[in-house]
Amino acid sequence: MNNDRNTNCTDVAIKNDKKSMQKHLIYSLICIAIALISFFAISNWATSADTYSRIINTLNELQYQEMQQLLLRISLLMLQVIW
Repeated sequence: MNNDRNTNCTDVAIKNDKKSMQKHLIYSLICIAIALISFFAISNWATSADTYSRIINTLNELQYQEMQQLLLRISLLMLQVIW
């Protein structure tokens, strides 16, 4: 009788262990699927120049304006030195 009880406890422990392993396997597969989707689908969109074209244009305009201001300051400094 004691041996049967030990066998039942062992069987229950093995079943719980299998269920736990199945859950871990499912969670791992979900994580792998999310990683693959992120890598292949989202990376193409995120690295596309079209995605950031407005930002690139804005940065180019700001760079142009900054360059104009710098040239103006240099010109004013040169005039001050000459006069």
